Amino acid sequence: MSGTSSFSGSSAGTSAATYSYSGTPGNSDLDKLRFLVSDVGLQGTAGGTVWMFSDTEIEFFVSEESDWDGRVAFTCETLARQWSRIPSITIDGARIDQQQVAKAYADRAKELRASSYRIQSTSVNVTRKDGYSDDYNSYEDDNSTANSQDLDQIEYFRGFPLQWKTS
Repeated sequence: MSGTSSFSGSSAGTSAATYSYSGTPGNSDLDKLRFLVSDVGLQGTAGGTVWMFSDTEIEFFVSEESDWDGRVAFTCETLARQWSRIPSITIDGARIDQQQVAKAYADRAKELRASSYRIQSTSVNVTRKDGYSDDYNSYEDDNSTANSQDLDQIEYFRGFPLQWKTS
């Protein structure tokens, strides 16, 4: 789907926004972000397609954040601000509450920010065979050359071979 819409206001006639979505999120960063925030173009009641952001705006969101959680969060934060400006209405007993939409986008942005900044770490147990290991004492090893009196032999200090010279 793609379309073109002119801006209204002071810049009418001088700037045109483009809107596009290929239908394949893996096709481009623009398509991926549109898919992740459900801005894939909705058929409007008066014909035409309704988009939340222009291609240029989507490209801006992509360029401002380094990871996908951050990009989607930034976009959701913007959507939350946009939806919070629209008043809720009641027509014939049916209430359309735009604040719920704004809250949903804000909550999603918070979740994504939390996962985006989560510190991930792993640990590995290492057993070292040198004087600094808690599990192994090189001075008590019968095969250790650390206590050798023969200076012409290669000795190992902290796992590195050393050649002692005799003078």
